[in-house]
Amino acid sequence: MSRSCLKWFTAAVLVGGALTMSCGGKSSSPTSPAPANLELNSGNIAGNGGVYQHTFRTAGTYNYYCVFHDMPGSVTVVTSGSPTIDTIVVVNYGFNPLATQIDTGGTVTWTNNSGTIHTVTSH
Repeated sequence: MSRSCLKWFTAAVLVGGALTMSCGGKSSSPTSPAPANLELNSGNIAGNGGVYQHTFRTAGTYNYYCVFHDMPGSVTVVTSGSPTIDTIVVVNYGFNPLATQIDTGGTVTWTNNSGTIHTVTSH
């Protein structure tokens, strides 16, 4: 086992994740290793139309990323009016838009239009 694979294997064991790693460092059978108590924790969002939806109850800035591709994004929640709805699209290896703002009680829907599994996971 190469040194790179050993590092990945050790990290997977330490976090208790169920990752099956290839020596290239890519997950051959990806699963979301994120803890369940995060504000945003989509699990795997299937490619080609998979959807994750979340309603934000508390004002603040919620930074998130894809655990497989380290793609960043953020949602800022403000208390200035009626709940709003917004859509973020995953295209290839990025969120579009990267940042959005909604009102408290608003909902964001992420739609994965890429051909690859992605996640929306809080930092």
